Amino acid sequence: MVNCDLSRTQDMDRAESLETAICAVQQAIGHIGLSSEWTSVLSSKLRRPCELCPDVRRVLEKNGWVRGQFRSPPVRELLLRELREMANAANSAHAASAANADHGQSLLPIRLDDDRRFERQYTFEEKEAPVGEGTYGAVYRAFCNLSKKTVAIKRVKMEHEDEGMPSTAIREVAVLKAADHPNVVKLLDVACSPGRLHLIFEFVDSNLKQYMKKFGLRLEAGVVRALHKQLMQGIDYCHARRIIHRDLKPQNILVDGQDNLKIADFGMARAFNLPIPKYTHEVVTTWYRPPEILFGCEDYSLGVDVWSAGCILGEMATGAALFHGDSEIDTIFQIFKKLGTPCEVEWPGLSELPDFKPSFPQWRKRPWSEIRNIVAQLGSAGTRLLDAMLRYDPLHRISARQTLLHEYFSVLDDVDANMTS
Repeated sequence: MVNCDLSRTQDMDRAESLETAICAVQQAIGHIGLSSEWTSVLSSKLRRPCELCPDVRRVLEKNGWVRGQFRSPPVRELLLRELREMANAANSAHAASAANADHGQSLLPIRLDDDRRFERQYTFEEKEAPVGEGTYGAVYRAFCNLSKKTVAIKRVKMEHEDEGMPSTAIREVAVLKAADHPNVVKLLDVACSPGRLHLIFEFVDSNLKQYMKKFGLRLEAGVVRALHKQLMQGIDYCHARRIIHRDLKPQNILVDGQDNLKIADFGMARAFNLPIPKYTHEVVTTWYRPPEILFGCEDYSLGVDVWSAGCILGEMATGAALFHGDSEIDTIFQIFKKLGTPCEVEWPGLSELPDFKPSFPQWRKRPWSEIRNIVAQLGSAGTRLLDAMLRYDPLHRISARQTLLHEYFSVLDDVDANMTS
């Protein structure tokens, strides 16, 4: 039990922690769709620790009510769970539905499970051998005993439990809990237990890299077109909701047995506002990293995903990565060798980017006809689309929405029209 005879210093620390808690949870309430009226309820309960649920007390006692304890994500999750239980007890369905209407999203159930309950609900297949590796944890194939369906479970790495859940895990849950699109992987559930966090996703047979290997790396022209349209539909859906994926690559794109494509692994995703804030440039695998990030730009935007998607389009057509550098500088030179060395006229502001050097070697732009299979697989329309997606200047790069209106996809649009007529 919490010692109620705390010293004056401990009381001061607790008071500061309480204010930190209230501030942190108030922000979290807005993100999950609960009305702000629960902040005051939580405040009063925090000041009477004996009324807190055992799970909350256990975590707080373990850490001694130290200053800043409420910044820990596990504590926030526990407090949010307390809020939900209070809301259910008070029959606050009306308030919850109103919050849903305000936020335009459904609430994701965040629940705490003991290990036995989790093991009863999910049975891991193939002796728990991971089927993939995400940004912050291994992905396993499992069977849900309730839905009778195969699922993919991502186990979050909790290497430093006292620091709480990795920010990448919180980021992915925040993005996917409200996502509902056929080309974005579906997050089915989130299960927490002491020291562990499991994200349960719909199961998809393979990623795009595995899919390409299955068919000899280079895909047929019609398959490339169909998959790329689905990819751009998923990206457009995210961008319309102000989400930048920031780590698009074949390994993070899933394809099932019916050639349905789904974007996955949102551990690096960011929500953006206007004006665009500064971000870290340590994102996106090097081969798919746009030049603005390679040159150290921190105020990049949606164009980073379009560049990555263009790299993926070229890879599906040729069977090999367009810019397969061994390092950042090698990737830069691989880009230069195909697209030519950029200049200030082509990209205003280029010389002001931190990592751009005027001494870079000068290469001329190669026509796409000199790069194997590009024109043969994409045709003239696809080549023009690829060129528009790989523009150096992000401001002149085509948007995801504009790609869907491009002539390259007109053949698919005609097929869809004939099927519905």
